[in-house]
Amino acid sequence: MKVHNKENDDIIGKTVFDLYPNDLAAFYHKDNLEVISSGKNRQMESEVILPHDERLDVIFYKNTFYDSDQKVAGLLGIMLDITKRKKNEDNLKKSEEQLLEANAAKDKFFSIIAHDLTNPLNAIMGLAGLLQTDFDYFDNDEKKEVIENLFNATQSTFKLLQNLLEWSKTKIGQLVVHQETLSLSAIAVENVTLLSSMAHNKTIKLKSGIPFDTTVLADANMVTTVIRNLISNAIKFTGKGGNIIISSKKTNDYIEVCVEDNGIGIEPENLKKLFSIEKQFKTKGTEGEYGSGLGLVLCKEFIEKNHGSIWAESVIGQGTKVKFTLPV
Repeated sequence: MKVHNKENDDIIGKTVFDLYPNDLAAFYHKDNLEVISSGKNRQMESEVILPHDERLDVIFYKNTFYDSDQKVAGLLGIMLDITKRKKNEDNLKKSEEQLLEANAAKDKFFSIIAHDLTNPLNAIMGLAGLLQTDFDYFDNDEKKEVIENLFNATQSTFKLLQNLLEWSKTKIGQLVVHQETLSLSAIAVENVTLLSSMAHNKTIKLKSGIPFDTTVLADANMVTTVIRNLISNAIKFTGKGGNIIISSKKTNDYIEVCVEDNGIGIEPENLKKLFSIEKQFKTKGTEGEYGSGLGLVLCKEFIEKNHGSIWAESVIGQGTKVKFTLPV
């Protein structure tokens, strides 16, 4: 076997200064002298280079040997190939990390079911119970208000369930990406129309400014979910009479989309936590709306699966811009 790109005959009888660059040879030489002077075993892991830059992980064992007068006669070294062992260790470490991530996802999943899903369901049961017991005592305006609140609670629960189902698919590897050329403008208008009643309830002006001929190469369902979540979040954190606009621009081989609001904004230290399930934080909307934070985590996973990126910019009291890119 060749070691360090040299044949055995080119190695036998040579010193480390014949085989390595001066700085590395000096290190090995110093280490060898220390082993000889101390008389103690030395063990260390390193990497050797084979022909064609093939690399092996090895472990060196060094020890002194003695002559008949018990004087140090030289240094004995053994090199063992541990490439497979190191690869197995790396695979084991990756498996452990994946297991920890899966456990964190499972814990988050049950946390959402136990808390975030309970709140809107309690609201639905409470409002339905109110209608059942006091319907005859309410005037038309009161009935309308209760029914409107019931509708909003139901809509919130449905959205959370949709996100939970989509997120669970990403965790168990059942989500398949179907990339195709999409009309980004059509998807934006569809979601603006879908969420217009939510915006109207807070007298928020919601519109899309994406040019009609704007297209991207992505999965239609994933892009729809992303835009729906971003608009819904913007409505939640924008006060009455606010503005939300969806815009786009071409940047090299990508389309950059921006969902901009003039809402309450996000603290700088929380911007980094927006898309992380491990570092989530929860803030109520301007009307006390609840949220699990799962929507933004899902947005990040969906955008990255479509070879894009997502980030947020925000100023407290002035609003937030959530931007993402998709290939054209």
